[in-house]
Parts: sequence; C-alpha cells; structure tokens
Amino acid sequence: MAPAIATYEPRDPSHTLLYTVVADHLETLLASREADPDARGLPAYVKRELYDYLQCGVLAHGFLRLGCDTCHKKLLLAFSCKRRGLCSSCAGRRMAQTAAHLVEQVIPWVPTRQWVVSVPVPLRYWMAVSQDLTATVHTIIRTTIGRIM
Repeated sequence: MAPAIATYEPRDPSHTLLYTVVADHLETLLASREADPDARGLPAYVKRELYDYLQCGVLAHGFLRLGCDTCHKKLLLAFSCKRRGLCSSCAGRRMAQTAAHLVEQVIPWVPTRQWVVSVPVPLRYWMAVSQDLTATVHTIIRTTIGRIM
C-alpha cells in the first residue's frame, strides 16, 4: 500500500460558529453601543480585531497564488489576520511559533526540565505544621533526584 500524500487543505473560517456569530451581529453591536449615550464605544483595537477576523482566511479579501516548479500545480493561499485575540487559527500558529522559538533559541537544552513530586496526603498534613519535617523530606527528594541525574 502506498503512503498517503499530504495535501494542503485550506481552512474555511466562514463555516465556523464564531465567524457566523461575529459576521451576523458585529454591525448591530457597534450600532447599539454608539446609540446608547451611557455606553462607551468599543476601543479601536477591538473593532480592528473583529473586522480583521472577518477577513482572515477568506480568498475574497486577498490571497497569494503559489505554484510548484516540478508538478506545475497551482494553489491559492488566503491572507491571514495575524491576530492573537479572536482568531483561533492565527493564535494557534503564533503560539506554536513562540514555543518553537523559546525551545530552539532562548531556553538552553537540559536533559530534564522539571520534576513533579507528589507527597502522600497524611505526610502533607504533618509537613504543613513542621518546618523540620518539610526540610528533611525536601532533602530526601533532592538527594534522590541528584542520584538519578
């Protein structure tokens, strides 16, 4: 059996529930906020975030035409909003890029990043009232982990 070839599937944000709600009710929300004298309008950056979200991933709002030199296949790639607040696609991509940058460029490589130690519940109660017992348990844990490393 031949392995499956990975193909690009463009996302269509206009079919998501969030997109539908924002598209259907954004103008009503903005008009009601401006019509009410007691209500403050939305900040400009919030309006910009909402309008950019409605354009994210929609070919009608701009795209790149990509082509492969070997197979001559053409592909349209819609522009993204590159925002973090509302757009789950752009926020997820940004989160993954930030995590990759931290792991590859910022945080030095170590064999183990952290240890999670769980102490039995009855011992927790005793440790809560005794600093000496807490120090002893901490020393035991630290030396045990030191021997493993």
